[in-house]
Amino acid sequence: MTFAEQKIELAQKLLQSTDRKLIKKVQALMDEYEGDTWWDNLPEEVKNSIKVSEEEFAKGEYAAHDVVMKKYQKWLKK
Repeated sequence: MTFAEQKIELAQKLLQSTDRKLIKKVQALMDEYEGDTWWDNLPEEVKNSIKVSEEEFAKGEYAAHDVVMKKYQKWLKK
């Protein structure tokens, strides 16, 4: 069976299924896979920046959204 045939067979099984748990599991698996792909495709500098931000947040080195908005409010008005 070719890859294309496998995809069609799987799609047909999903369309015919009435098992909500199965559909939710397949969706979760696909979401997880897509999430990993998304992260893997980020440039290293972006990944590093996110990791640094997570570390700063864990240490309490952050400002609340409303505090930041007050500070930069003058630039937000048109």
